[in-house]
Amino acid sequence: MKIFLDTSDVDVIRQHCETGLIDGVTTNPTLMMKAGRNPVEVIKEILAAKAGATYVSPFVGRCEDNNIDGIGLLETINKVYQLNKISTEILSASIRNLNHISESFKAGADIVTLPPSIFEEMYKHDLTDQGIAQFNEDWKKLNS
Repeated sequence: MKIFLDTSDVDVIRQHCETGLIDGVTTNPTLMMKAGRNPVEVIKEILAAKAGATYVSPFVGRCEDNNIDGIGLLETINKVYQLNKISTEILSASIRNLNHISESFKAGADIVTLPPSIFEEMYKHDLTDQGIAQFNEDWKKLNS
């Protein structure tokens, strides 16, 4: 069993991690704003990695909802992790469109989590649909 703190309060994280009983930290832009922190600050990702987090999960779409460059945040986190040889994986969340997927991976995300509707859009394309229709037509001709 693991215990994760769900907070963005750095003092609380430090205090409780010192006990050795905390296995990780989770947070999100809402918790960061409650703690009076800017969600774009990379400190939470550094602390999460130091606390042994397997993943950090910037909410790209939610950042954009608040006029914050979510993809830029991913790039910054990735740069800090690369420079410091941090193995915590970056999980891009709050994916709202196909562009978020490709831009997340270009920015260094290891994982994206997305709703089924966006996943379905990934393989939906007019040329693919035309190719399938042509294949089905040709198949029918072969079997008639």
